[in-house]
Amino acid sequence: MTTITGKLLGNPIIYKDNQQIIFPYKKAEALFYYLLIEKRASREILVNLFWGTAPEDMAKKNLRNAVYMIKKAFNEEVLVSPQRSIITLSPHIHYEIDIEDMVKDRKILSLEEYNGEFLEGFFVRDATDFEDWMFDHRNKYRDSYIHKLYQGAKDSYGNNQFKNAEKYCKILIQRDEFDERAYRILMMVYKSQRKYNQAIEVYHELAHILNEELSIAPDTQTTKLLEEIIKEKSIRDALDKKQHKEFFYGREKELQIFKKIYGEFVKKPNSRSIIITGEAGIGKSKLLDYFIKSSVCEEETVLFTHCYQAEENYSLKPWNRIFSKVSNIIDESKLDLPILLRNIVGYVFPSFSTSLEVTAINPVENLDSLKYPIIENAIIDILERVAKYKKIILVFEDLQWADAMTMDLIKSVILKNRSSSIMVITTCRNEYKVKIDRFITELSSCQLIEKIDLSRFNKQETINFAKQLLPKYSFHPQLKDLIYKETEGNAFFLTEFLNNIQENRQGIEITGKMEDIIKSRFLNISEEGKKILNILSVFFDAVSLDYLEGLSGKTQIELMEIIEELQDKNILMEEEGNQGIELVFTHQKLREYLYKNLSLSRKKLLHHKVGCFIEGQLTRNKKDILLYSKLIYHFTHSSNWMAVLKYNIKNLETYLDFNHEIFPIVDTKDHDTEAYYYLKQKEAKTKLEGIKSLLEKIKTEKSGDKELKKLEIDYLYMMGRLSIKNGNYDKGLQTIREVIVKALEEEEIPLALKSYRQMIYYCVNTQNLTLMEGLIEKALQTAGEHHIHEEIAILYRLKGLLKIMEGFYEEGEELLKEAIIIFNSLSDSYKYLLNIAAAYNFIGESKRHSQRFEEAVEYYKKAIAICQEKKIVRGLAIFQINAGLAYLAMEENQKAKEYFNKALKIYKKLDFLWGRSIAYGHLALLLIKEKQYEEALQYLLKAEINAEKLKSPYEIALVLRVKAEISREMSVNKEVKRVFDAYIDEDTIAYCNEGINIMKDIKGYYERSVFEELKKNCEGF
Repeated sequence: MTTITGKLLGNPIIYKDNQQIIFPYKKAEALFYYLLIEKRASREILVNLFWGTAPEDMAKKNLRNAVYMIKKAFNEEVLVSPQRSIITLSPHIHYEIDIEDMVKDRKILSLEEYNGEFLEGFFVRDATDFEDWMFDHRNKYRDSYIHKLYQGAKDSYGNNQFKNAEKYCKILIQRDEFDERAYRILMMVYKSQRKYNQAIEVYHELAHILNEELSIAPDTQTTKLLEEIIKEKSIRDALDKKQHKEFFYGREKELQIFKKIYGEFVKKPNSRSIIITGEAGIGKSKLLDYFIKSSVCEEETVLFTHCYQAEENYSLKPWNRIFSKVSNIIDESKLDLPILLRNIVGYVFPSFSTSLEVTAINPVENLDSLKYPIIENAIIDILERVAKYKKIILVFEDLQWADAMTMDLIKSVILKNRSSSIMVITTCRNEYKVKIDRFITELSSCQLIEKIDLSRFNKQETINFAKQLLPKYSFHPQLKDLIYKETEGNAFFLTEFLNNIQENRQGIEITGKMEDIIKSRFLNISEEGKKILNILSVFFDAVSLDYLEGLSGKTQIELMEIIEELQDKNILMEEEGNQGIELVFTHQKLREYLYKNLSLSRKKLLHHKVGCFIEGQLTRNKKDILLYSKLIYHFTHSSNWMAVLKYNIKNLETYLDFNHEIFPIVDTKDHDTEAYYYLKQKEAKTKLEGIKSLLEKIKTEKSGDKELKKLEIDYLYMMGRLSIKNGNYDKGLQTIREVIVKALEEEEIPLALKSYRQMIYYCVNTQNLTLMEGLIEKALQTAGEHHIHEEIAILYRLKGLLKIMEGFYEEGEELLKEAIIIFNSLSDSYKYLLNIAAAYNFIGESKRHSQRFEEAVEYYKKAIAICQEKKIVRGLAIFQINAGLAYLAMEENQKAKEYFNKALKIYKKLDFLWGRSIAYGHLALLLIKEKQYEEALQYLLKAEINAEKLKSPYEIALVLRVKAEISREMSVNKEVKRVFDAYIDEDTIAYCNEGINIMKDIKGYYERSVFEELKKNCEGF
């Protein structure tokens, strides 16, 4: 069979059995090319393509001649007419056409194969229709080829076939040197292979071409990719630098202690932690860094954090940085953690988990806070779970600046783990501080910590240090004396002095004053470098490249040149932090010197600029608390007292919002986290006093300022909530009333409604239904006037609860159902899931109090299902207790016991009181029926203690009912009498009378009839 090969890309060539065909003229050649692609065509179309302007007879004659000449050129019937009006390629010939390989996706042609456009350079006179067809196909094939190249580049990149990806990108660039997509893929290819310099060079080539030819710069997407590459390169360079051997002198004895304790940690079940003490600049961090680089194996995970003086009064700040890294380890290792552990730790440390959003809350129901020991146990539990697979070394630098809770938590980790899988290493200045002395004393008495105290080098050690650092330098006796005299063996000052000597080759005069020695470090720095250092000096901690870019107004490319200059002079170093690359001074003394020498006006200006920049990073969720301490620090130093007051209040609000809630409003669609925070009462009081002083100070300067009035109302609201929580109801209610008045005057409607709810919750607990009704109506009027639908729904729910408490069950249920409808109609209804669950629970309560127990259980189960589906713990215990009460009333004791025990499991984690006494009391009754009398007594004691703490008349009455039941049982059961005789000191009727007396003031509860029935039976008995 004859084979015809058509090469149509580039200059077209046709072969028959490897012999080139020469066409007699262009239109005949064009006709054949057309049919090679289209395969068949009508004579009418062909005539119009090539001879459209000629008379019809002449055009048809020309077509016949062209077909004849084509056949003659091939010496074969290469074209045939199956019908008179149709011309096709002969089906008896085999055709190989280069363009069809690409169209049929058989392969991606190489640059050599696709060496030109379709029919490139081919031209036919007086055939405009053919030319249109040719150009259309040329564009079509070009686009198809480019698309296949891009697809090949992307697929190769995705499959780590970097050589192929690179080849395709270079072909694309050669075909169109202005198309940035190919440059970006090629940059990504080099980035994945850590060929950062080549990736950067690709960008510069593109920038040069665009600038020279088009006078434009690369687009933002390409520039952003470059910045990512530079950032990653810097991180890798920083890590590589850390792997290089650094100068280290002496401390052999201390290193031996380190190695001995580390060996015990690796091999033995219990070991010790380490605290390195010494003056500033003595070499604590250097010793620690050298030990970790030279001795710690990859089998252990080392987690670093710093304690900063500016954060000394902010709880657990250093731990936030630790748990940000722990979160990454958990995600990478896919470690499965119980949801409650993640909830607790994820909220206490907002940076803990990137996979779990931290949930902000607003108060909805009053209760107490999570137990702090539970928080502590959860934190240690997570650390130990992570350390089970790879031991952890926790490093805390500058422990003298740690807050009290950080110190307590470190101590607890050491005491509970005993360095079996978690070792703590801290550095600390040897200035006397009571908290440090107590910390060391307590742990040393248990032999759980080793103190390594670093002293200054003696004269001989100082000279040896100098010779080792500068081996080629000749130290004459006078210089040796001067070195020791001026540095006194302090490692930092010694290093600075010797650096000054090194730079003396440039004519810098050696001075004996240490401040001048430090000053000399900055003499040869460029003006741009000095500007960057001034910005960095106002930060007390590390600074991310993104922050520096935003503050300096420079691009990351410009910054990298400046940073490299400062790194070369050993003034700055890079480290990988929570926000990518972070810059820190090589020693705090350098920062302190620069900051000290800034003028007061420049300090204030820079602090204000930094504060405003950080303010722009706030996201209005719980993670903002990580920035509040920084904002307070910078605005304090810029004398922006209004901003200081604002963020002090926000910071304290975040801590106070952790308690008092059972049915919170959540503000993300991820319900896996709930609010758990802890703040000691004394600390809260101290912070509030500080806010009050600041408030009074500002009022003397800005009396009448609208923002100040808003902040004052926020402060009063916190004071009122805290007073109510601490049992000072009169003061708390008075303050909340004041907040409502002021909030309405200033049109702070959301705060006014929050305050109404605070008072309503107080009424719920104290059964003050008259006051509760008035408050609800006022709040509903306010919410209605301002069309705040979510508040209307919450208030309908509370009004429904009020009606149930009054005994108007049907009316209460209708209000609750209306509340559920409104909640579900809201665009962000997911925020109100617990409110919906609470409404179902209250409908269940209505059914139970009207003794329709089976219906009640169905509503309780709806409430429970919402909590379980969304993994919400808070509120679940209440719903389970109520279900237990309904089952108990139906005499389904086993189910009742099951629900009570589930609730108590939750109570062990949460320290709220509501409902706790009900579970303990009724379990006591069930345990008596199971003849577990001693355990029943313990449960009864717990029930009474919790009822008295809550001071809820209803729960006190239910405990009296339990005591009445037990008293009756004592009269017929000697064993029950023996166990409870010392505790149950009244008869059944007396307990019933006491309970009836309480219940007469509580409407809507069927338990009063239970007391009366029990009393009647005893009197008859």
